[in-house]
Amino acid sequence: MLAVLAATGTLQYFAERRQLVRAQAAAQVAAVRALAKACEEAMVENNDVAALNYFKAFRRTPALRSIAMAGPDLQYRLHSDALDGKGDWQSRSLGDGAAQRALAQADPVRAEDGGGVTWTMALSVRGKPAGLLRLEFDAAEMRRDIRGPLASSARRFLLVALCCLVLGVIGAAWLAERLVEPIRRLAEGARRYSEGKLEHRVDVGEKSELGLLADDLNRMAERLGEMDELKQRFFHQLTHDLRVPLSSIQGYLELLLSGKAGAISADQRSHLLQAEEGAQIVADFVDNILDLARMKGSAPMPEGGGCELGPVIQKAVDLVQVQAKRLGVVVDATFLEEPPAVKIPEQFVRRVLLNLLGNALKFTQAGGRVVVSAHRAHGIVMLEVRDNGIGIPADKLEKVFQDFYRVPETMPNLRGPAGVGIGLSICKMILEAHGGSIAVDSQLGKGARFTVALPIAPYIAAPGPNGPESPARGGVKA
Repeated sequence: MLAVLAATGTLQYFAERRQLVRAQAAAQVAAVRALAKACEEAMVENNDVAALNYFKAFRRTPALRSIAMAGPDLQYRLHSDALDGKGDWQSRSLGDGAAQRALAQADPVRAEDGGGVTWTMALSVRGKPAGLLRLEFDAAEMRRDIRGPLASSARRFLLVALCCLVLGVIGAAWLAERLVEPIRRLAEGARRYSEGKLEHRVDVGEKSELGLLADDLNRMAERLGEMDELKQRFFHQLTHDLRVPLSSIQGYLELLLSGKAGAISADQRSHLLQAEEGAQIVADFVDNILDLARMKGSAPMPEGGGCELGPVIQKAVDLVQVQAKRLGVVVDATFLEEPPAVKIPEQFVRRVLLNLLGNALKFTQAGGRVVVSAHRAHGIVMLEVRDNGIGIPADKLEKVFQDFYRVPETMPNLRGPAGVGIGLSICKMILEAHGGSIAVDSQLGKGARFTVALPIAPYIAAPGPNGPESPARGGVKA
């Protein structure tokens, strides 16, 4: 655009300059002709005073330096210097080449020297040659006379060009926004679909190729939503169908292990304990599937009060100690200060912690360490679970919170039964439903760190000396 404006400005400059030069020359020719006619009339009457008056009137012509009139012998008869009292002009004559050419034609003859431009025209009285008229113009003044209008024109052009440039930028920005906005909406729709928000619909507001693409995306999302709903119904029905026989199996295993159905040997007890552990794994799987279906459905998440975070962390660490000892992994909790109370109910905090601790134990080799820590930061509690296990590839970090996703690179190092890949998804939904969040930082072979942000509770309902409710330790009374 700037190149176009520059080229247009250059062309306009030279075109206007040429036009001004032509107009200036035409004005000078007109002045020469008019003065020549007046001088011829004065010569008819032999009235040099009248001719000088004409000289005086024409001296106001722009850039005019001098006027001279010569007789038939080409000797100066009158000169504008006489108006200024100068007399050195009387000895001069018009015998140059321009004068000779002027005598041979009726039109004015133009000539240039270093400092000016002269126009010479033949005079005649009653059809006979009567002499010459010469007007001399100052070249520098002529250039200044042209330069002024050119400068004004250039300023006008620059102003117009600036306005055009501003309008062009605004128009380009508007056009770019108009072109980019549908693409941005498509990208936003694709991002939401990748996050599992299949209820979102893309509307680009036009029926172009982008509009057709948006329609295809919407149909795809609708179809994926139907498939996801079908999958959820299937898992929901499957887990419901498994719950009854599974409860019976667990009940019979408890009965056999209690010895009420008869004495059992040590080998039988060992086998029954293994069966009970497998049944518990299936029961956890069923519970996870049911929780996932409930969280993704319209059923509201059970509400409750907040909890003291420190005791909940300690209980969760104690619950996994048996599994940690069997795997040869050290699990402990470290606090620089007593963690404040949080707004999330205890059962949900414990569920998140057990899930994170269970994953850390499964992917940490013998001799490894899992550490739970918590600290206050910017009005929230940052809860961290970090290990020095096998870690997660950087390009898989965003996927670990997706439903049914398991990292392929880590599965060969799994210690214990493999889950179905919904534990972290459930953690994420629990936390987001209560105003929290979860993030992961890891590299393959360098361990993993899961960071959970928990909102601090203003107060926790608990028995107190002044009534049924009192501020909880670490909380701030609202």
